[in-house]
Amino acid sequence: GGVTVGDEIKIEVAVSAKSANDAKAIKDEVDAGLKQARLMLAALAFADSKQIDALLDVVNSVKAAVKEKTVLIKGAVSPEAIENALKKD
Repeated sequence: GGVTVGDEIKIEVAVSAKSANDAKAIKDEVDAGLKQARLMLAALAFADSKQIDALLDVVNSVKAAVKEKTVLIKGAVSPEAIENALKKD
């Protein structure tokens, strides 16, 4: 895993599990948490908040995948998302 800063900030996390089944279970939990976060942020987005919109962009960029016994979680933050998150409504 790691963090890369360039035109955007990219984040990659690798989680090792004891078995492929455990890795799939972890991925499923991550996916469920992301889905819940997306739903909550989408509901809050009706408030027309640039910070909420920016956070929703970040959460939407996060993806989880399984490779054998490893769960890879990747996401990115665009310069626009950072700028919008720092703006006052």
